[in-house]
Amino acid sequence: MKRLLSLTVVALLLTLCTAGIVSASSPASKPKIVSVIDSGTFLLDDGTFWKTDHHGLRKNRSSFVTIEGSGMAGWGLTDNGKVISWNYSSGKAEYPYMTDVAQLSRDGWWLKKDGTVWNFDEKIEGLSNITYINGNAALSSNGDVYSIEAGSPNLVVTIPNAVSAHVYMDDTIVVDKEGTVTHHFFLNKEPLTVTTDAVDVMWFGSRQLLITKKDGSVWVADQSLGFQMKQIQDMKDIVKMYSSKSENLAFLQNKNGSWFSYSIYDGIKEIKVPEVKALKLIVTRTTPKVGDHFLIAVEEQYTNGYTHKRYPNKDELVIDQPQLIERVPDNKFKVRGVGETGVKITAHGLSSQAKISVSLDEPLQNAIQKDGVVYLPLKSVFQTIGGKVTSNPSTKEHHIQLGSKKIKLKSGSKVATVDGKAYTMKGVVQTAGGTTVFPAELLKHILQANISWDNGWKEVTIKFGSAKMIVQSDETAKIEKREQLGDLVKYIGKSYWINHFQSWERFNKVTITDIVPIDSHFIIVFKHANGKTLQSYEMSASKVEQLLTDSYYFMNYDPYKRYKWSKSVWEKIKNEKVSTGMTKEQVLMSWGQPRNTSYITGGNITVESWGYGSGSSLSIITFTNGKVTGIYQ
Repeated sequence: MKRLLSLTVVALLLTLCTAGIVSASSPASKPKIVSVIDSGTFLLDDGTFWKTDHHGLRKNRSSFVTIEGSGMAGWGLTDNGKVISWNYSSGKAEYPYMTDVAQLSRDGWWLKKDGTVWNFDEKIEGLSNITYINGNAALSSNGDVYSIEAGSPNLVVTIPNAVSAHVYMDDTIVVDKEGTVTHHFFLNKEPLTVTTDAVDVMWFGSRQLLITKKDGSVWVADQSLGFQMKQIQDMKDIVKMYSSKSENLAFLQNKNGSWFSYSIYDGIKEIKVPEVKALKLIVTRTTPKVGDHFLIAVEEQYTNGYTHKRYPNKDELVIDQPQLIERVPDNKFKVRGVGETGVKITAHGLSSQAKISVSLDEPLQNAIQKDGVVYLPLKSVFQTIGGKVTSNPSTKEHHIQLGSKKIKLKSGSKVATVDGKAYTMKGVVQTAGGTTVFPAELLKHILQANISWDNGWKEVTIKFGSAKMIVQSDETAKIEKREQLGDLVKYIGKSYWINHFQSWERFNKVTITDIVPIDSHFIIVFKHANGKTLQSYEMSASKVEQLLTDSYYFMNYDPYKRYKWSKSVWEKIKNEKVSTGMTKEQVLMSWGQPRNTSYITGGNITVESWGYGSGSSLSIITFTNGKVTGIYQ
């Protein structure tokens, strides 16, 4: 036989992951408690189930209509007739064999609609036509009162108009329709009448009864004193009672719907429904980029210390600039435009706000300044800030939908229409460089944007709060490039003759047409005398300087014009060859500077030696009176 408190697979009934976030609606009115198990475990009329587990106090969404058990473990009946259990530390457990449930009780007992009584999946034989169970007490339709011990029912008494029965060891209490409460004990020949005007009874403490009378008063009847009754002061208008798993604790409901706990030690305490005392709006990315996805959630802070995170409903959330972000599936938001928007959630009569700022990483192009007026490209700017642009070439009109705002512009006109109201700008909408532009001041008028023109960089910065975007002019790129090149700009336009570089043919003329910045490096672009374009590899600025100032790589003069050597000599030099009879200038042109030199002079003869390379690759050229007389390789 299974017992509820010994279950190893049980659950907190949740319709959300306890570690996650779910969507939830704000109640139209304050929910009320409909069922209590202990001070921290109760069910509300909106399906909210408050329960403490090993993570702490939690608010759970449920479909329970009633619950039974204790704060440590219990089970509930859902609105579709299923039975699901919970436990302090385990997961959810459903009992598919429990169908047609009429009533749940503690410790695995339950009543089926056919009048049979079960303990989990075991049917209790000898019981039929049962209409009410309470722990190990059962009451039949004809008034038979049973005490169930070790799975075996014992008939205690038959009272035809009985409505409830309560068993405590060998003592049985029965309440009938008229409110008469009788005590039955197997050693007593006759039952003892305790009171005649009760509506609810429960065992309480050590052999005491807690009795609610028809007038709503609550009394304690002590069995040891012959069930002498004593009224509990300050307890009025009570309509329902529930016994705690603890013998010294009871829960009572007032006719106004409020619940109280009553303890021998702590007296009367109201059980208050936890309420949201503060909201905190959570935005996972407050400075996203266009196209990014992010989440917006709300953290509800309750009066009992519990915090609950969920996704806000559409009607709870207000976005100041709805053109900037849109809600997409899976409770996500997508950034559609550049700008700054406030986001506000209102729920439970409370509110919380956050700001989302979206800036543009890459600048737009085609800004101009003309006659002191800054102009911006119409289509790209309005689309970037989340608008939709429709242009009609025949009427020269441009219609922009920007959130809830409707804007109309017309080429050649200074007048803008914003939501049906005319606004006169300082310049006209016009075409510049093939692009339709409009005065930037319009954004200040409709979005309170801050517009500033940087005359040094020839670009305009547009700020929406802390969000910003830059629109550059045609001149900006040139200015930026000049800034990046620094002193290297002086080489652009100069001509050189190739000596030793990238295996290019020597002594051909090339002209530098551009130096292209690539991050912190540069590529030199040459135009060959034959009209072809050549490019260097990426290099640092210092390497550019070295290449263009060292004649080993490039010469800044035409060698053919400076040296009137024969064609055969030039062919040898181009192919980096040396032969006898060549002069020192010709050897230098062919092989470059030697690694080391030595010479000796005697009479009218000067012998000079030049060494190239080293070790096995050593080459020595000797000159006699300035001409090659020996080559040793």
